[in-house]
Amino acid sequence: MRALITVKDFKALLETIDTREAFFQKGVVLKAFQLPTTRAREVAMDQIYDLAEKFDIDQADMDVQLEQAHKQAAPVSDVFGRTEYIQEQHPILTVFSARELQDKDITPPRFFVEGLLPQGLALLASPPKYGKSWFVLDLCLSVAAGRPFLGHRTNRAECLYMALEDGEGRLQDRMNKVLSGERAPTGFYYTTRATDIAGGLVGQLDSLLDMAPEIGLVVVDTLQKVRSPSASKESAYAADYRDAGALKSLADRHRVCVLLVHHLRKMGDDGDPFNRISGTNGLFGAADTAMVMTREKRSDANTLFSVSARDFDAEDSILTFNKQSFHWERLGSADAIEQDAAKRAYENSPIVLTLRELLRGTPTGEWVGTMRELMAAGQDMTGRNLAASPRELTGVITALDHDLFEYDHIAHRRVRNGTGGARHRFYLSTVGSLPQTVGGEQQSMIPATAAPL
Repeated sequence: MRALITVKDFKALLETIDTREAFFQKGVVLKAFQLPTTRAREVAMDQIYDLAEKFDIDQADMDVQLEQAHKQAAPVSDVFGRTEYIQEQHPILTVFSARELQDKDITPPRFFVEGLLPQGLALLASPPKYGKSWFVLDLCLSVAAGRPFLGHRTNRAECLYMALEDGEGRLQDRMNKVLSGERAPTGFYYTTRATDIAGGLVGQLDSLLDMAPEIGLVVVDTLQKVRSPSASKESAYAADYRDAGALKSLADRHRVCVLLVHHLRKMGDDGDPFNRISGTNGLFGAADTAMVMTREKRSDANTLFSVSARDFDAEDSILTFNKQSFHWERLGSADAIEQDAAKRAYENSPIVLTLRELLRGTPTGEWVGTMRELMAAGQDMTGRNLAASPRELTGVITALDHDLFEYDHIAHRRVRNGTGGARHRFYLSTVGSLPQTVGGEQQSMIPATAAPL
């Protein structure tokens, strides 16, 4: 609980507020809620809104300040000098017509990387030592030069790279490696030091963007370096959302992209990579675009690049880091690569190879037998064990049934065999052709005349 201040002290404080940065640094809104009476606070807020208009502080930033002030408000005095908690009065809710919204001319989002990075607040998260700094350095250099990034077209804009975990020596070495001997583009700026959000970072960036409106991309590497100190009674979610909200308001005000480099938790969470973002959902909830880099194993060459966005349809990709050029490269969409890998696995399956040969070798285009007989045929034809046991082979083939029919028109039915054990019938369900897989030339598929049992 904060102590009360006098009206005289508050007036003296107001006289020192001569810049936008001072407005935030001196906590003028919080001080207003330390005045002793409700009336004094109302008058103070009128004066504060005059200052907000003077320094072009928007309502989103004021909402952040007011939320903090309400949580930490000192008790007010009643007319008898007693202190008690009194519900503060809020302004009347402002509403708008949906039809007016339909007719309103709204500027579409500004993209710095088409199909990947629009204006607003963005997150890039991965476990440590995954190459995030290489990623964002190349991103900034690409946007500043107007050259493609990960195969996406960029819209040239000046960039600020806040490399807060690097010194100039490391940054210079990495930049020269990425540029491969070329000169850095004009409009690429950097800093290796910054104050935190509570200490005035947003005000500093506001001033910079006012002076340099050509800057369109601001990268903070890393978010942890600029986090505000935690308040004693503030929840982790509120702290995350407060910091992220302040940076999002900055991005929206100037129509720029503020990209925060962040970390993932070590353990997975229900298969959703975005649930691994370190901290609470307050960060992910405030972001307009979130990008997450993950691998099944740290040693894997390929990285899954997952994207979640409000302003465009996102597509997950597979990336790899080229250690010769020091660039991240996009191999293709994650779905397409997964499908290609599944098809290759199908084509190389000894079960598939065996069944193709068995059906090609019969006049009716069908084969009936037990799983044990199929295992023996597979060993003869491919030199490989189809499974550890007939029961395991049954399960594997059941899982393959859809692909067998989809790719090769091979249907599978279980055949009654009395007490002699289960038998299985594989047959060609249509006229077509089977690929040649075990020696010899391509052979035509024999028409399947038999109906399913």
